[in-house]
Amino acid sequence: MTFAAPLVPHRSTWDIVLLSWAPVLAGVLVVIGAKALEGASPAVAGALSMLAGPVFVLGLLYITFTWRRGPTLKIDGGELVLADRRVPIADVQASVEQYVFRSKGRFTGGTFWLPLLALRFPDGGDLRLVRLQGGGQGGGRRPTRAPNYGLDPTSWDQLAALLGARER
Repeated sequence: MTFAAPLVPHRSTWDIVLLSWAPVLAGVLVVIGAKALEGASPAVAGALSMLAGPVFVLGLLYITFTWRRGPTLKIDGGELVLADRRVPIADVQASVEQYVFRSKGRFTGGTFWLPLLALRFPDGGDLRLVRLQGGGQGGGRRPTRAPNYGLDPTSWDQLAALLGARER
């Protein structure tokens, strides 16, 4: 049995700040540099100010492409492989749970849930994979610990079946 699927990192607000500070700072520094050179060399300042737009757009593209980049989860030769971790499938305990979270918005908010595949390894580590579709409102329930990664619905279903995950 073989399986391979790219994982989508679950990003927190702090992760967003860490991911976006460099492109934003680069755009701001180009504008500040152009303003500083305005008196000394108007031609160079004009060129730098025209460069600020493309620098900002490239920064947005950087954020977009790195946002969803995560490791690939594989099952090959009876082993589950994630980055440098290799664990025999027989040693992995898999269960289907629910990721419960609160969401606040200007017009809507509430408590919601998504299906979660929890993998427990023999060394005590765990991996929490949320299904990126499905779920619903989870009125009144307490939020649970955030997942590590997300997985598309087809791959999530295949992985749960391959590992024999049971509802918990």
